[in-house]
Amino acid sequence: MNRPERAEIVLDRDAYVPGSTANVLIRSPFPGRLLLTLETDRVLDHRFVSLTGNTAEVALPVPATLRGGAFVSATLVRGVDPAQDKWLPHRAIGLARLMTDHQARALPVELTAPAAARPDSSVSIHVEIPVPPADPTPAPAPASPTASQAPGG
Repeated sequence: MNRPERAEIVLDRDAYVPGSTANVLIRSPFPGRLLLTLETDRVLDHRFVSLTGNTAEVALPVPATLRGGAFVSATLVRGVDPAQDKWLPHRAIGLARLMTDHQARALPVELTAPAAARPDSSVSIHVEIPVPPADPTPAPAPASPTASQAPGG
C-alpha cells in the first residue's frame, strides 16, 4: 500500500438487505489492533480484531431496522518501536459507505391528480397504496404524503 496511514475497506456487495450480513475485507499497511464500527448518526455495532498480517475478513451484521445506509469505519493502531530511527505512521483509518437495498419493501404508489393547477389554488390529489403482505421486519413510522409543483411544470 502506498499510503501508510490509510486502511482500505472492501465490502462484498454494492448494497445489503437489512437483516443480512456484510463480509468486510480490511487491507492494512501493517499488522495491529483494529476497531471496526458500523455507524449512522450513532455507533450501531463495533468489533475489536487483532491483525497478525495486513488483511482481515470480518462478518458484520446489518441490523434489520437499518434505513438509508451506514458507514463502516476502520481504525487500526500498532505499537511504536522507539528503537527505530525512522518512524512510520502507527495508525491507519478507513471509511466505506454501506448502502441498503429496500427494493423488497417498495410499494407501488398510484396518484390521481388534475393535469393542471393554477397558482395559489388548492387541488385534490388521491394517493393509493395497496396493503403490503405480512413483513417480519419492523415497519417504519406512518407517512404523510406531501406534494408540490415547481414553476413551469
